[in-house]
Amino acid sequence: MLKNRKIKILMLGMMSAIVIGTSSCGMTKEQIIARAVQGVVTGTVAYLTPITPAQEKQIGQEMIQQVMIEYKEYKGNQDLINYVKTIGNKVIEQGTRKNELNYSVYILDSTEINAFTIPGGAIFVTTELLKYLNSEAELVAVIGHELGHNENKHPTETLKRAMAAQGLTQGAFSGNDVAVLRLLAQVSLDLILRGFSRAQEKQSDETGALILSKLNYNTEAISGFLKTLLNISSDPNALIKLFSTHPGSQERIDNLNTFLTSKNIKNNSVVINEDIYKKYVSVLSPKVSLKK
Repeated sequence: MLKNRKIKILMLGMMSAIVIGTSSCGMTKEQIIARAVQGVVTGTVAYLTPITPAQEKQIGQEMIQQVMIEYKEYKGNQDLINYVKTIGNKVIEQGTRKNELNYSVYILDSTEINAFTIPGGAIFVTTELLKYLNSEAELVAVIGHELGHNENKHPTETLKRAMAAQGLTQGAFSGNDVAVLRLLAQVSLDLILRGFSRAQEKQSDETGALILSKLNYNTEAISGFLKTLLNISSDPNALIKLFSTHPGSQERIDNLNTFLTSKNIKNNSVVINEDIYKKYVSVLSPKVSLKK
């Protein structure tokens, strides 16, 4: 979660009033109604107007800066960093949007069990998440899932929601107004960290499963990690942000099994790379205790 979120949301509301226009003081009732209608129209246009890949990358660069304000990038062990990025690049090569976005993988030094992605293609995984993964196959599954969100333009849909909420259109990008871009980055990141919809999570799970199959990894890797989450999610002290929104892990496991059966994808591969993965991750400190 973002720090001081309630304060930040209030500030964003104040900023949006400045961006959209002046206050309604001294306006007639008809003028106030006209402005309200214009705000609805502007929001609708913002949601329906396509966002170009160039604009995704533009807002993505601003959002990376916001992420690095809220979190700290992991710099502890270069071998681990190189390993995760190498695996990430293997996954990225399977992306259909790899030539139009800046797909990249970052490790965040955080006690949250979390992974997320933003417009433009940046994917973030936390050090605490890496401790709970059991194999390279599960790392591929998580990165593949996050890639799936951008492949299916889910972060872009969130960006449109942020633009509509602030009454902004595509012109917000063309002016290169730093304040407006920062506003959009903050609102969009806040929405993304709150989670995607049921349908979007299901679609990204399926993309991750297909990537596992194409790379000849064990296709049960996503289900395996979701089962790990099920085992620890009941603990109120667990800082689980990854997959913390609906649908629940068991529902997603069932959906995945149905999807793999419908696509006739059989788990013939034995590529898991558990020992290799654990060797690289062993440089991290022990898991944060979930006990009070």
